[in-house]
Order: sequence, then structure tokens, then C-alpha cells
Amino acid sequence: MFMSSRPLFWISFITLAVLFSFPNQVAAQTAASGGLVGAVTDPSDAVVSGAKVELRDNAKGTNQTKETELDGEYLFSFVAPGNYTLTVHPGFRTRRQALHVNPGPPSTLNVRLELEGSSTTLQVTAEALLLQAEDGDASSAVNRLQVEQLPNPGNDLTSYGQKTRTA
Repeated sequence: MFMSSRPLFWISFITLAVLFSFPNQVAAQTAASGGLVGAVTDPSDAVVSGAKVELRDNAKGTNQTKETELDGEYLFSFVAPGNYTLTVHPGFRTRRQALHVNPGPPSTLNVRLELEGSSTTLQVTAEALLLQAEDGDASSAVNRLQVEQLPNPGNDLTSYGQKTRTA
């Protein structure tokens, strides 16, 4: 009976050693670095996929660039602690945000974009039509060629007056 419990002891010991050593290894990786995670949305809160997200280290001048995933999220892992500027370049107004990355688990910074300001200038020019406003008289001039080409059923001269343009 003593012999059969000895392999069980070693299996339990190895299992516990692995379980307790794994979190320490992960913590050692993030103790000297941090991270940044977030989502990029448009003014209607719809996710923006494929947006270029740039993280600039203000002290060193180095850049890391990622693209947002289909769900609009981005992730920068193993970022050295310090001051950074996050810039998002989509088809909207470019958004810049200053931030500080601390060691440990990733910080969250969600970015809501604004529409790019656009201005359209429309210039309309037209000449005013001459209009006689004093009374209801309307007149137009008909030259000889127009009179000759107009059909005149029954030699009725009033048909000319009906076919002329008035204001």
C-alpha cells in the first residue's frame, strides 16, 4: 500500500509545481511591461475595422502600428512603461490621444472618431429676367420670318397671340 501511494504523490507534486510556476512566469513577462487595448468606433458607435492605429513612444520617438480587427479592436502587447501618443487614421478626422502606459495588465483606451469636417461652397449666378410689374401687360416681338413659318388655320390673326411667349 505504501508503494502504490508514492507515484500518486509524485504526480500530485509535479502537477502543483507546474500550476504554481506558470502564473509566476506570466507575471514576470508583464512586470516590466504593459499594454494597451481598445476599440475604435465611429460617431454612430459602429465599429471601425481596418483603421490604422499608431502608438508613438514620446521619449524614444519610435512607433508601433496595428490595424483594427473586424470587431474594431486593437492590442499593443509588451509596451515599455512611459508616455505615448495614440493616433488613429481612418477615413474620419485623425484622432490623437496622449496616455501613460503602466507596467502590468493592458490599459483600455476606446476611441470614438468624429466626422471629417468638410465645407462645400456653391456659387450660383444668373441674370434676372426682365419683368414688368406695374401692370399685367405682356408683350413679345415676332419678326417676319416667324410670322411666315407659323401655321395660321383659317387666317385667324389671334392664333399668333396665343403662340407667343409672355412673362
